[in-house]
Amino acid sequence: MKSHPLAKIFNSICTLPASYAKLIYYGVNTFKFTNQQDETHFVRYQFQPEEEIEYLTEEKAATAGPDYLFQEIRERLARQ
Repeated sequence: MKSHPLAKIFNSICTLPASYAKLIYYGVNTFKFTNQQDETHFVRYQFQPEEEIEYLTEEKAATAGPDYLFQEIRERLARQ
C-alpha cells in the first residue's frame, strides 16, 4: 500500500487527529423538519469541539500506537 502512488499522496496530506474531542463531526444524515404552517427545512448536524482543533506532529504521529485515540479519550474522560 505504501508503494502505491495515490496512497503516497494521500498519506502526505492526511493528518492524524490528536484527540476525538478535538475534531469536527459532520452528520451524514439529513433531517426534515416541518412546522404547523407546512414550512419545511432540511437540517444536518455538525458538532464542533470547545477546544481548538489539534493534529499530531510528525514526531508524535511516528510514535503513536494503533489505538492512541482510544487511550487518549479514556484518559480525558477519567480526568473530566
